[in-house]
Amino acid sequence: MSWKNTNELSNLVDLKDGETLEGIYTGRVEHVTKKDDTIIILSFDVNGEVKQLIGSGKLLAGMKGIEAGDKVKIEYKGMGECENPKQAGEMTKFHDFDVFKWEDK
Repeated sequence: MSWKNTNELSNLVDLKDGETLEGIYTGRVEHVTKKDDTIIILSFDVNGEVKQLIGSGKLLAGMKGIEAGDKVKIEYKGMGECENPKQAGEMTKFHDFDVFKWEDK
């Protein structure tokens, strides 16, 4: 056994259109880049391996209410386009995700 740094960015997953990530949500950390930008890294335990996603607007909105220890499935739906580009300003396209939380009935 040994200690593993779960804050490393080497565990980032680049989901392609239609791909999913299923696992146990373990938390989030803020990471400051070399350019002093702050990004949010979401971490998951997927069959004993740490997997991470960079939190974008739609993904972070879907993760609201998800707590550490919750079983989740995240589906990447590709690039979405804002319905009202005038409200969006320069950001007319976005990464689109669906987030599902496992619930025992």
